[in-house]
Amino acid sequence: MFIKELTISELFIGYKDSINVELTMEQIDLFAKLSGDFSPIHTDESFAKEQGFTGRVAHGALLCAYVSSLIGNRLPGRFGILYSIELNFQKPVVPPETLNIEGEVIAISTSTGLITTKIKIKNSDEQLLASGRVKTVVR
Repeated sequence: MFIKELTISELFIGYKDSINVELTMEQIDLFAKLSGDFSPIHTDESFAKEQGFTGRVAHGALLCAYVSSLIGNRLPGRFGILYSIELNFQKPVVPPETLNIEGEVIAISTSTGLITTKIKIKNSDEQLLASGRVKTVVR
């Protein structure tokens, strides 16, 4: 993957970038192993369906990891250090699903090197799955 190298002087309010992710059951399984979160809502198809979902639900923290990918690879990329992340989950994400993770710069502090980015995660039907804000230090 190409990693951008944006500096604070190259960013502006309204600057946007995005990535697409193909979410699979295998990714949920790998994330469960990595995080240690084996909640049956994520790992047991029958249990998830008994709870009213159409299948196993992706971990919210996995979606946060995709946001981290956007920050580390695209917005701003190489010179960015994730400072904080806040996501609100509007809809459960059940694989397989194509996700679009979009960031838009909404605030810049050149004195601190901190940018605030509005985040939207949508599926291939353009349904909003999660939204929030990320603060990133740009070095």
